[in-house]
Amino acid sequence: MAGVPKGGYPEAMAEVRVGCHAGYRGDETPRRFHLGGRTIEIAEVVSRWKEPGALFFRIRSDEGRIYVLRKDEQAGRWDVPEVGSWRGSSGSTR
Repeated sequence: MAGVPKGGYPEAMAEVRVGCHAGYRGDETPRRFHLGGRTIEIAEVVSRWKEPGALFFRIRSDEGRIYVLRKDEQAGRWDVPEVGSWRGSSGSTR
C-alpha cells in the first residue's frame, strides 16, 4: 500500500488532541485523536508501555495505519513520535 512519503511523515512529532476512556483503575486509553485537521478513530491498542515521564501506545487506526502516541505525564500533552505503515491487522508488540 502506501510507503513513506518523500521527506518522511509530516505528522511525526506533531502535538495532537487525544480523546480517552478512563477505565475502572483510572488509566487512560486513547479512543481517537485529532491530527492535521483529521479525526482518527482507534480500532485497536496494539501495545502500551511506560518510560520515565511518558506513556506510549502503539495503535492501529480504523483505516489500518499504525501510529505511536506518547503522553508527557508532567506536561499532560500528547504527540505522535512515530507513524508506521498501513496494515490490515495488528503488528508485533513494540
